[in-house]
Amino acid sequence: MNKKIAEGKALGLKYEIYDTTGIVEQIAFSKDMLMTQSPQEYMVHLPAFDGGASLPRRHQQIRLQGDSEPIELDGTVVADNSGQQLTLFLLTQNRGKKGTYFGSVNHSTSRTTDNPSLMRDELFPWTSFWMALGLALVAAFVYQLTGQDRTVLQALLVTAFSVPAIFLPLYVIGWLIGLLRTIAVRQNRDFRTHAEALRQQLQGNTPGMA
Repeated sequence: MNKKIAEGKALGLKYEIYDTTGIVEQIAFSKDMLMTQSPQEYMVHLPAFDGGASLPRRHQQIRLQGDSEPIELDGTVVADNSGQQLTLFLLTQNRGKKGTYFGSVNHSTSRTTDNPSLMRDELFPWTSFWMALGLALVAAFVYQLTGQDRTVLQALLVTAFSVPAIFLPLYVIGWLIGLLRTIAVRQNRDFRTHAEALRQQLQGNTPGMA
C-alpha cells in the first residue's frame, strides 16, 4: 500500500514521494521466470540514502503480499528471498499514479539501496525536451529551405545532419535540469526525516552497524 511521505516543487515541477511497505511474495529477474531465491551476486550493498553511488543495471520484478500487480524495479535488486519485509520509495510527478522506484530498505537483512540516477531520469523534462528539439529542427529546415535557397531534399539532408548538433546541447540542458530537480527533491525535509527514522530503526535492529 502506498503512503505519501513527502511532496513539493522542484524547479516548477510538482512531485510526491510514496512509501510502499510489504512482505515479498514473489521475485523475478525476467518476465518468463519467477524465482523465490536469487544468486548471491545480485545483492547490492549501499549506505542508506547517501547518493553518489552507481548501481549495476539490474532488473527485478517483485510482488508484495496483497498486491495484484508486480513492481518493476530498474537498475537495482532489493530482495533475495520471499518472505522478506521491504520498504520501497516511489517518486511521481503531478500526483500521477506511475513513477519511479529509486530506493529501498530491506528490514529483514538491514540492506538499503539508493539510485539517484533513476530520480534524475524521472525528473528530466522530457516533454519540453522533445518539443524544443522538434521546433529547432523545423526552424533549421525552414532556414535551409528559404534562407539558404536550397531544394526540399537538400534542406532535409542538411537538417538531418544537424540533428546531433541540436540534440546534444538540449539534452545537456535537460540533464542539468533533472540533476537540479533531484538535488531539490533529496533535500525535502519530510523525506529526509522519514529516511533518517528508517535508518535509525535499522541501526537499532542491528547492533554495531555502521
